[in-house]
Amino acid sequence: MNKITELQSIKNIEPYNLLKTLGITQAPVDVFEIAKSIGANVDQSYDFEKLSFSGEVFLNQDHKPVIWVNPIDSTNRQRFTMAHELAHLVNDIIPNIGKENENNKFHVTSNSLKRDGRQESIEFRANEFAAQLLMPAEFISVEASKIINTYKSIHGEKSKIPKDDFITQISEVFEVSNQAMTIRLTRLGII
Repeated sequence: MNKITELQSIKNIEPYNLLKTLGITQAPVDVFEIAKSIGANVDQSYDFEKLSFSGEVFLNQDHKPVIWVNPIDSTNRQRFTMAHELAHLVNDIIPNIGKENENNKFHVTSNSLKRDGRQESIEFRANEFAAQLLMPAEFISVEASKIINTYKSIHGEKSKIPKDDFITQISEVFEVSNQAMTIRLTRLGII
């Protein structure tokens, strides 16, 4: 994996371009290695004051990114949280480096979701970035073809894989939850 030495070079970068810059070409995407490759300090400590939320990203006193991910969350949840926090880093923190404000810290909490299911726009954008980073359309296309071809080779050329089986298998390849994959496949118009 390539390294990024200048944070400003990834300011507002699109997920696919970040993957391309880092030389990542297949699933599953290792978001923890991405964080390290951009010089972020990855923290998974048991900070009891933070255990009520999933993640946090901020710049330390040396202006180096620190990303904390809740160590008691499931592995898939931690991966999505890391991708989400990377989104805040590239879209919300790096563009504001040097500006005099307190926007250098972001938390992902259950309060980010309103009771009616809508999200704050900044959180929605971070979730979209995370989904695109973990489940790039190009990678999904490749892996979906493999899964479908394997199924047809076993069950016959005219057979169709059940949707739930397909979602489970492709979720396992990408190391994401079935729910996250279902949302991504729906947004891509695949299911």
